[in-house]
Amino acid sequence: MTDINFWRDGVNMNKSSFDNTRGGRYRIDFIYTVGNSSAHADIVVEVETTTTTTTTTTTTTTTTTTTTTTTTEAYVERVEAKLEIGSNPNKTTYTTGEELDLSGGSILRSFREFLSDGTFRDTFLEALSMTDINFWRDSVTVDKSQFDNTQGGRYDIGFVYTVGDSSARAAIQVEVETTTTTTTTTTTTTTATTTTTTTTVPANEDVKLGDVNFDGKVNAIDASRILAEYARASSNQPATFSDKQKTAADVDFNSRINAVDASRVLSYYAYTSSGGTISDMREWLKK
Repeated sequence: MTDINFWRDGVNMNKSSFDNTRGGRYRIDFIYTVGNSSAHADIVVEVETTTTTTTTTTTTTTTTTTTTTTTTEAYVERVEAKLEIGSNPNKTTYTTGEELDLSGGSILRSFREFLSDGTFRDTFLEALSMTDINFWRDSVTVDKSQFDNTQGGRYDIGFVYTVGDSSARAAIQVEVETTTTTTTTTTTTTTATTTTTTTTVPANEDVKLGDVNFDGKVNAIDASRILAEYARASSNQPATFSDKQKTAADVDFNSRINAVDASRVLSYYAYTSSGGTISDMREWLKK
């Protein structure tokens, strides 16, 4: 209870009712929050009063001294997230057809709390394995949407760490090498023609709120892409979302794409994954 940090632990302690100048029983509350879910527990402490009586045969003097001490505890005004690559995965070069493997890789998370008295407080978390990332526990999403093991190239694998309204991004780069096989005969020459078909979502199709990759589903992949786009914007990198994707990503309709939009997409995904029946996120937001 003496080492609680809201940004790290998701736990808030309320001891405002406690008064050590008056006898009585006081409740200390603890609230743990994950996404849109909160759990509550409390303890009760007691302050006992002490009475002292002094009697003499000549003079009785009673002196009452009241000392009031007011202490203003500095509070957190804002928080800033930081994310670094701790170690690269064991495998960073692939041949076509191989699956992405992040084993051996780790990321380093930290955040700085800026306090109302002008000071700041840094918190450094333990290294997190790239293969053991859980958004609800670690506040980290992995964006591997660029990776394509069917064609050669260099691809970014992004990681976004969110603390409150602040997000930080770090990335590694992996490479897919192509394998070329040439067969020559003296009798037959065969030319293979590859036709690539590009499917474009019709411009006049209604936008499904939260579905930024237009696969007809709203899930953690959409949230990860929204966070990655927010991280790019926060670090002054060029935006990659089209106008239609921006419309789908702005789930709180405030004309900004940020961590709040990603959090709401994840909450809606959790709702549908647990049997929720509202298929339109707009209707779900009205609840």
